[in-house]
Amino acid sequence: MKFFALEAKAFFLSRPNRFQIWVELKGKRELVYLANPGRLLELLHPGKTLWLERAKNPKAKMPW
Repeated sequence: MKFFALEAKAFFLSRPNRFQIWVELKGKRELVYLANPGRLLELLHPGKTLWLERAKNPKAKMPW
């Protein structure tokens, strides 16, 4: 059973609000949608490796 399509490796930088995070992706800073509004304090630390999946909606504000 496949749940996610892990398409890109990124590194966590910061979290400006509940649904957005800044990551470093291919050497560039990108704003990414975060579906989980929980605190995630134990998971989101600067430099932490994250795997991103492209947005299913091509009209989405954020591509990841």
